[in-house]
Amino acid sequence: ISIRLLMWSYISSTNVALFLKQLEIHVMFLFVLCEMKGGQKVRFLDMEGHKANVCEERTISCPLKCVVDESVPPLQRVVTKITAKMLEIHKKFECPERPLQCFQCKEYIKSKLIEDHKRTLCPMREVPCGNIGCAKLISLGKREDHERKTCKFRMLSCPQGCGKDVPWIKHGWHTKNACSWRQVECPLKCGTTIRHWQLDAHMNGDCPRRVHQTQ
Repeated sequence: ISIRLLMWSYISSTNVALFLKQLEIHVMFLFVLCEMKGGQKVRFLDMEGHKANVCEERTISCPLKCVVDESVPPLQRVVTKITAKMLEIHKKFECPERPLQCFQCKEYIKSKLIEDHKRTLCPMREVPCGNIGCAKLISLGKREDHERKTCKFRMLSCPQGCGKDVPWIKHGWHTKNACSWRQVECPLKCGTTIRHWQLDAHMNGDCPRRVHQTQ
């Protein structure tokens, strides 16, 4: 039934109140465009509920309670407002309160805290090896094991007993060329093998091929 037909039906009637009532009921059930320009057609009587609860253009507070400016005092902070149609995008990609998984320790951390977590708090964050000469980055939880057991620059005592601590990577060179306790042959070719630190005393005192000084 149209408004025009209603008007013709009641135009000559004295029951104006009834006519207006019928007209009001008719209008309430008309479909009209959403007042918030959401593009949807809604019954006029449902408009307020649509705007408050359904319309994609309605403004809502972030459900994760992120705020516009965290630099202001807590009591002055305002929760971020977004349109309903942008809510999922906001929650997944924009909200600083959204949980993100740390790729190292697998814990879930708030987006706004994730960078500090990765740099200073994550128990699996990468840190430099503490041994001088080693340039490797190792997970914090594995650093001690690396430094003590597998690092090529870890310090080890000389196996020949000279008392010096030498990087593992230089042990071979040290024991052959620098260790005072390495075995060497007498350079005077007497056939004696002796520790390097004893060589001078041998050549000057015990070696049968030493040079005898004449008075």
